[in-house]
Amino acid sequence: MKTLLVVLSLLTTLNFGYADNSQINHWYQELKDSEITFHSHGAVCEQIAKIQMADQYPPDEYEITTGIIYGKAGIIIGELDLVVFDKTHEARMVAEVKCKRRVAAARKEAQLQLERFYNKVVDSDLPIVFYGADGEDYDVRQFDEIEKEDLKTISQLEGEPYFEYTVGLNYDEVILLWKRLKRCQTSKHC
Repeated sequence: MKTLLVVLSLLTTLNFGYADNSQINHWYQELKDSEITFHSHGAVCEQIAKIQMADQYPPDEYEITTGIIYGKAGIIIGELDLVVFDKTHEARMVAEVKCKRRVAAARKEAQLQLERFYNKVVDSDLPIVFYGADGEDYDVRQFDEIEKEDLKTISQLEGEPYFEYTVGLNYDEVILLWKRLKRCQTSKHC
């Protein structure tokens, strides 16, 4: 019995690399009433990144959107996880958001996706069509000013050495938050 009490006492005082629950609770409160269906933990990371980018790109000067699909002749080429537009509707930053356990591989995947976007859209004359998850259409000319340095990557905390930005939660916390949001949406409480 004494051993059990000692083990329980140790377990309650150890920090396993998780932020305190206030971080998860903060993001849960921030995201639970959004119109987004959290079909994956990646959607959670994208929405946190969108909210955090508002510090760098204030809403009175910029619009930040997620989930813009681009393609040609009805064939999807890719999706832009996060795009920042200025008030003239010109894209100023495009980011790939990857919250995955294997951060080095996630970084490579994000870079390849950004490279494909740049080569197929920005540095090409292909007739590309854009449409957002929100139903809004976008024009290829809105991306004319994008340069390679405007392409960014975002990940969870473990991605810090590999990615330009992080969402402030580690991978396990993102998963916990996603499960909590998914449970809320499934039970129709969100």
